[in-house]
Amino acid sequence: RSALFDQYDLHQKIKYVSLSQFQDGHFKEAIQNGLVEVIDQVKIKTKRPYIKTSKGKKVELDGDELMNHVFGCDGQTPKIKFNTLKTSLDRAEQRGFMYLFKGIVGIRDRKAHLNFVQNDPIKTLEFLSFASLLLRLLDENAK
Repeated sequence: RSALFDQYDLHQKIKYVSLSQFQDGHFKEAIQNGLVEVIDQVKIKTKRPYIKTSKGKKVELDGDELMNHVFGCDGQTPKIKFNTLKTSLDRAEQRGFMYLFKGIVGIRDRKAHLNFVQNDPIKTLEFLSFASLLLRLLDENAK
């Protein structure tokens, strides 16, 4: 399994959080760890955005709310921009990236809350490659 994993030049953070699970055949956990790392990096790169409740308590954003806040470009300035947002095509691309990041939230939640067996190493590597791509996009665009 290590040789298969090593064929991909995954982002270093994905390697760090997923390699040992992958090597041990814990593919579901490898995927979940990779997706959680992407979400954590979004939080870290945006200084852990939060909202205040009606009682004044700070609640850290997560899930769809986090991704809408960080990447949304309709009626707000995104915290992370993938382009200049000057044209409708720019805004469409920004929304597309937002939806990719939002998509991993649902995948992460499903992997965390349902019991099932993930036994396909190739599919696992494809999930990890997707997480790796998202981290590379964050590294390039989060300033």
